[in-house]
Amino acid sequence: MINYRIRFRIDGGPNLNLERFINVLEKAKEKAKKTYQRRLIVILGNNLIERIISEGIDHFLTESSLVVSDDKRIPNLVSKKMTFVELKETKKILGRTFDNALIDLRWYPDVISLSRAIETVKGGGLIFLLLPLSYINSRRYIEELVPIGEKRPPRDILRRRLLKLALEMPLIYVFSSYSLSFIRIPNESEIFREIYQKKIEPPVNRVFDKNLYLICATQDQMNALKAFEEIDTHDTLLITADRGRGKSAIVGIGLTGIAVRRFRDSNIVTRALITAPEKENCEEIFRFLAKSHDALSIPYRLKDFEFSSKIINAKYVPPYDIVHSDADIIIVDEAAGLQFPLLSRIIKRKRPIIFSTTIHGYEGSGRTFSVRFIPLLKQERKTLKWITLNEPIRYALNDPVEAWLFKALLLDAEPCEVNESILEKISEARLVELNPLDLFLKPKNADILRNFFGILVTAHYRNNPKDALLIADAPHHKAYALVIDEKILVALQICMEGNLSESEISLLYTTAPSSHIVPDKIFKYYGLVDFPSLKGWRIVRIATHPRLFRKGLGSLALKKLIEIAMKEGIDWIAAGFSSYPELLSFWLKNNFIPIHLSPVVNRTTGEHTIIVGLPISDKATSAFKLANKELKRRLLEELSSTFKRLDTETARLILKSGEAINSFESLSPAQLFRLNLYLREVFHYESASDSIRALVRMYFGRGMGFLAPEEEVIIIKAILKNARLSIREILKLRSIIKRIWKHSIK
Repeated sequence: MINYRIRFRIDGGPNLNLERFINVLEKAKEKAKKTYQRRLIVILGNNLIERIISEGIDHFLTESSLVVSDDKRIPNLVSKKMTFVELKETKKILGRTFDNALIDLRWYPDVISLSRAIETVKGGGLIFLLLPLSYINSRRYIEELVPIGEKRPPRDILRRRLLKLALEMPLIYVFSSYSLSFIRIPNESEIFREIYQKKIEPPVNRVFDKNLYLICATQDQMNALKAFEEIDTHDTLLITADRGRGKSAIVGIGLTGIAVRRFRDSNIVTRALITAPEKENCEEIFRFLAKSHDALSIPYRLKDFEFSSKIINAKYVPPYDIVHSDADIIIVDEAAGLQFPLLSRIIKRKRPIIFSTTIHGYEGSGRTFSVRFIPLLKQERKTLKWITLNEPIRYALNDPVEAWLFKALLLDAEPCEVNESILEKISEARLVELNPLDLFLKPKNADILRNFFGILVTAHYRNNPKDALLIADAPHHKAYALVIDEKILVALQICMEGNLSESEISLLYTTAPSSHIVPDKIFKYYGLVDFPSLKGWRIVRIATHPRLFRKGLGSLALKKLIEIAMKEGIDWIAAGFSSYPELLSFWLKNNFIPIHLSPVVNRTTGEHTIIVGLPISDKATSAFKLANKELKRRLLEELSSTFKRLDTETARLILKSGEAINSFESLSPAQLFRLNLYLREVFHYESASDSIRALVRMYFGRGMGFLAPEEEVIIIKAILKNARLSIREILKLRSIIKRIWKHSIK
């Protein structure tokens, strides 16, 4: 039994009235239950936190509560057995539901864990968030945000934003552990309205078993399940939603319904392939496949993201593999988290495809998906059914905690409205640096911040709230915007790299610092041990307003950024991205050259990561020229092995970039003789393959460049990659080799 007369006391300081603490939150809990919403209670500061947890917060934590913390003492401060996870383990809680939560961010603002944990709490629950008065003295905070060589401290801005919005937005409580009192108790009565959960009913005219419909938590989910019944009349189903709307769950239920019908009508076992940016994104689909089978009393086996039963075989495959794999039906979950070129390849599959994606949230940015991919989907696929889920499955609409989270972390940021007429003022365009303190904290900049992030997140296949943390707090990150009439048209995120001392450079032998990516690669792959001392800017992201693609604005922003870099004494500018030819062409057009290609493919995109650079100083020019030549030399040697999955057009663009490799070897007399017999049609290709390969390597190594692009693609595929050719390409090959030889002996 709780003794409400207990008061916490600090010698010479204020007392905590525990009775008032609990009474205030009991009322908050009561209103939360009646509205089926959650309430957020921010506990500010670290004073007497153990007693506040054990004698105050513990009163509200049930056994089905969640505790997220790296503090090993907390399990001993609560009286019940709960679910405890460390910050790095929050992937484990995706898809689960809890009554209440305690989220401990006292040492580091892990905004990804914050997002995941908040989303798992159901309506009527309380969420306690522990925040410090400052992160400036936190060792972990400094280690995470301050790279080697950086002398400035982190800015501690995002914490202030979280607190500022907690003090301003409706129905958020703030308690100070230093004054031992609430510094904000919202007026519940002004906003209070009782919300009853809607009664949902399965459709009368249904094909799927009623028990599948009874698994649904909202009417939106039932409507979506009805669309699965019609999969044979439309070859593409698209489900979009904000987080926590149950879109992955309905895919699992709907997939079971499709499999049951096909097995019943044709005795066919459905083969399904499921993909997503991360394997864990698909956990809910597999969980609801199992739940649906349980509801229909169908035995099944589920292990390591492979599901099998008498009606369906389903398994996870990485996104790139889905392009080449065969199945009766393909499911792409969190589709907005995949890069546009990969999505474009997936939709060319001649199978029914189900796309589901989060429009706002930490998995993906829906803006590029909506503006670019959906129109392409309508163009490429025969029939498209588009379903949107609006109702949250765990809490009511207009939940105040969700509203706070989305606003604080820019999860629902959108670009401003513009049209092409603004380009008439292109001569007035300015590239301005955005001050993080003003950007994140001043009310007058709220729209600018939303617009900036609304554009920025379209540059990447995954919208991650950590991006907001880096731009706000990391001293080596900068934000720039190309503006006309105060409207942001291009957003850039810059990471300052290099400028390392000799002792700091020596650390690169044994470590791979995340914030010195370009210096690390040039140091390790090309042995240029002095390069990390140069000052550089790595462009983390550059994105143009979705309504103004292909209007030259990205190139204009780069031009102006280079001018600023030259004035500030920067030695080089670089960028890294997946090696799609569409992306590489943009950078080549702007005079960047390839300087590194990751030997390992990205497991999400299935592509190698490429780094391109533009040198400014003489030292950087020498370094990048050498790196480009060495990269091309390695590519000519390893296109059939290490880089065999590299897109052929990407390989061609890299090999054509930069200066020629002047020291490239000539053919030996024996190779020349065999080549001559091949050209006379005495030898087949195999008999002179080494000679032909040496000739093709010489063509690219010496930068000859007289063949047409499609001819260069043929010789790269056939000679350097040992890939299969079409009959048409095979017939062309000998004549192409003959032309190279004739040109070489002139």
